Amino acid sequence: TNNEDIEILQTPILEAFTNNMSSMNSKLVTYASADKLYLTVLKLSEVTTTTQRHNSLKNYIVAVDGASEDNNEATTATTAIGIDTSGQVKGVLFGRSVAKGINFIRVDSGLDSGELGPSDAYPGSDKETAFKIEIDHRLGMISDLEGNDASPVSVDGDNVATYILTTTGNPNFVKQNTSTASGTGNNQAIRGPRGPFVEFKIRSQLNLQQSNFLFTTLGTTGDLASYSDPSASGNIRQIDTIVRVTGMTTGYTLHIPVRFAKLI
Repeated sequence: TNNEDIEILQTPILEAFTNNMSSMNSKLVTYASADKLYLTVLKLSEVTTTTQRHNSLKNYIVAVDGASEDNNEATTATTAIGIDTSGQVKGVLFGRSVAKGINFIRVDSGLDSGELGPSDAYPGSDKETAFKIEIDHRLGMISDLEGNDASPVSVDGDNVATYILTTTGNPNFVKQNTSTASGTGNNQAIRGPRGPFVEFKIRSQLNLQQSNFLFTTLGTTGDLASYSDPSASGNIRQIDTIVRVTGMTTGYTLHIPVRFAKLI
């Protein structure tokens, strides 16, 4: 068209990023060894029902308050997000009563190759020893399986909190994988030699528990029937976000879909 040149000139252009982790899924690395055959990966572990995502929504759900978790410990399962007639709903984390929820998120590291056995020696120095977890600090914070909260090392101007969890400093979060069970299954997601794994829960921030402001500003609404018992009825406030887990040795990054949800 006659205005094509103007449209091209008006196209927004991003500034150059100086931080390579800001615009790339995994950082650039250089390996001196030319015969390296296997690289460490991170893999979301969903081999047990307590670490799997929600069946139909395909994400992890954080029920932000007591009413949303289990109807404040009532027996009426059809009026809560976190329980149904068979117990706690797969993929739903308890955001207020963190320790009471049985579900959690686990990320395994290792060499996911069938050509190496899990009992083989881990080649090279690529084994992860620390994990970085990034989460929107307005929505949630990272907790261990017992409900003890970790402390972020920083919260940036975009309200993204960064946690650095190590094998030595955070043994409740980062654990050595000593299993030599073959293949996947047997509670294992990595086929070959296995490195440390990190497991955690998410505590909902008080502003989500006590206020609907962020749900109104950032979120949408949904139907309770899609979360738990199909016979359940009720409306849900929900905010979708991403939790990013990065291996500090390799820079390998996973983006984990998480939804914060609250009964209306």
